[in-house]
Amino acid sequence: MKIAIIVFLVLVYPFTLAAQEKSKPLIHEFSLSISRTDVKDRNTSVMNGAGIGYQCIANNRKKVNFSMGVTFTNTRQRKKEVYETYLTSYHLLQNSVLPVYSNHLYAWSKDVEYSINSFSFPVSVRYTVGEKFRAFAEAGCYIDINSCTRKGTMMIKTDRYNPEAPWIGYKFTDKGWISMMNYGYSAGFGISCPAGKNEIITKFQFRKGLANIGTFNNDLRNTYLLLSMGFRLNADNFLWLKKTR
Repeated sequence: MKIAIIVFLVLVYPFTLAAQEKSKPLIHEFSLSISRTDVKDRNTSVMNGAGIGYQCIANNRKKVNFSMGVTFTNTRQRKKEVYETYLTSYHLLQNSVLPVYSNHLYAWSKDVEYSINSFSFPVSVRYTVGEKFRAFAEAGCYIDINSCTRKGTMMIKTDRYNPEAPWIGYKFTDKGWISMMNYGYSAGFGISCPAGKNEIITKFQFRKGLANIGTFNNDLRNTYLLLSMGFRLNADNFLWLKKTR
């Protein structure tokens, strides 16, 4: 909870700075992205996902600036083995088979594919060079609010009292049983080129998830890469909002 409060304060702080620069209109960025999980261990196979994002910048022409936004990203990964509990087994099998109690765990699953949907709230410091054609680098932190689905094969003993009894596999789909919150740091770089009054942006970003969002003694990290393309809209596009007020 303390970490979440600290991260929240860090996210809010740039808005207070932007509010102090009333004469400098906000710049708005909208993007579509492709994600790829970047978790390197023997139990994980990386997969691709996708997302959308919005980011605002207080002053587009300063070399050093704060940016903040919100993104929705789907990331996917496959685990070779996942430990389960009696609660999960009961939910999936509807009590048709009693799970075995082995090594203080009741069951295990194999080839489990996780599909993680994350609402992310990133804040970063951006350094920009160039005039019309510009390049930038940025670094910062973020928090994720997660939901998940998963599918795989759950392995259950046919006879819980016979250690030589065979394991039977059952296909399942469930809500994932992961932690709701993740947090971490990010770094990236990109380029922009003019498109009339606006700009086209391409950006590559790395997001390192620091929390273990797995449950039931499983290690599950959501670290991923993002390749984004989008538009940076000049504040002049939103003058009609001021006229209607």
